[in-house]
Amino acid sequence: MRILDTEVPTEIFLFSAFTLLLHLLTNGNYGFFRDELYFISCGKRLAFGYVDQPPLTPIIAFLSNAISGDSLTIFRLPSAVSHSLIVFSTGYLALLLGGDKFASIIACAAALISPLLLVNGHLLTMNAFEPFFWTLITIVITMLTKQQFTSLFFALGVLVGLAVLNKHSSVFFVFCMVLGLLVSQHRTLLFSKGAIIAIAVSFIIILPHLIWQISHDFPILELLKSGQAGKNTDFTIKGFFLGQVLENHPFNFMLVIFGLGFLFFNQSTGGYRFLGIAFLALLALMIFLKAKPYYLSPIYPVLFAIGGICISFLIRGNPLGGWAIVTTLILGGLVLAPLAIPVLSIDSLITYQQKLGITPQRTEKKKYNTLPQHIADQFGWSEIVGATTAAYQQLSEGEKNKTAIFASNYGEASAIDLWGKENGLPTPISTHNNYFLWGNPNNKEQWIAVGGKKESYQRYFDIVEKIVTSKPNPYAMPYENEISIFLVKQPKVSMKELWSKIKNYN
Repeated sequence: MRILDTEVPTEIFLFSAFTLLLHLLTNGNYGFFRDELYFISCGKRLAFGYVDQPPLTPIIAFLSNAISGDSLTIFRLPSAVSHSLIVFSTGYLALLLGGDKFASIIACAAALISPLLLVNGHLLTMNAFEPFFWTLITIVITMLTKQQFTSLFFALGVLVGLAVLNKHSSVFFVFCMVLGLLVSQHRTLLFSKGAIIAIAVSFIIILPHLIWQISHDFPILELLKSGQAGKNTDFTIKGFFLGQVLENHPFNFMLVIFGLGFLFFNQSTGGYRFLGIAFLALLALMIFLKAKPYYLSPIYPVLFAIGGICISFLIRGNPLGGWAIVTTLILGGLVLAPLAIPVLSIDSLITYQQKLGITPQRTEKKKYNTLPQHIADQFGWSEIVGATTAAYQQLSEGEKNKTAIFASNYGEASAIDLWGKENGLPTPISTHNNYFLWGNPNNKEQWIAVGGKKESYQRYFDIVEKIVTSKPNPYAMPYENEISIFLVKQPKVSMKELWSKIKNYN
């Protein structure tokens, strides 16, 4: 089948379809992830921006939740489709860059088995869509460097705009791609009429969000500063590169090394070295910013495509060698896949992880259990909502009318937001991230306080009584397991002053 003058082998479609099927068979096996709950809450309160993200993913989460009913698999369908399209786009990019059939198949296999891409396809978060946007932007730019379909400048502007509305880090990717083009033989593209069109289109798409950020004093900057100061683990070069290896799979990382060497030292790839320069620039930028390891990962599908071309060049059309490489990648992927997606029961996963001797990498200063954070954060929410309901039902009707439900973080607040109404709970409040901006609408001075420490509440309230403790769930993140529920009243300062004092952008 030909797509935009490029013949696409059937195997690419099969890899893409298998990726989608894999997620559909496994996506509903655990529970809602913390950030998924928060995106649904943000989507209910549509805006051009939020404290901690642009508006695209909350819109997708809200719509997906509206049509999914009780099906977690359907809710996560956009993420599963995104991973499927990433696999396809990676193979297609390999063809576009001059690779043959085996180059594209190897690239698809790498994109399929990448643990981080598997995680992204399993959870509806910003990270699910970021690699797709970056790969598609790379495809369009590659076409433009080949003087193909010059009308695609408009599409490029749309993709860049949507990528930024999905996640702010896409700005860094675009900057590094521009830098790569600027020092390459394709720099004239940057000064063409088409580039002006692309810039104008992307700016128009981003403008409402930019205005929102300006009108709210750029809360994203305060959030990032707080994360570096207290939330994230200390940055180390060793930890950063170890994350690149483990999160993208050791076999894939070897593919990337071969690909980069091929890109910079093989004469036939000179026209595409801007991609290697863009990657190195982005790598340097992420190290400078002391970013979490996974922030670099959305560019890896591009490197998988280049690595596939390199391996195909080395085996020089040997079908047996090509399938041997693909088989090795798939088998290696099967080893780590249970740590990324829920193919095993939770107890079997713990046993399997212990047998492998792998300890999940930690990127935040929180207590962890034996599970990776992206899995542990899918447990414990029903227990928290149940305990909050039990605490609220202990109040008299008169007390209920003057009591708000206050949650210590957006995960707890969003879980209560989603399931609390059916239990008779009012809409929760919190000062964590965008919940702070949503405020305490009824200005109620008596709270059922979910989570947090008693001494923290005693700083601001004269009466703090522990009512219940949530039921234990050993799979949840430790700080969300057996949490305390308090009744707090008689604030020491006005609600307005209290709200500003306990603001929590993190």
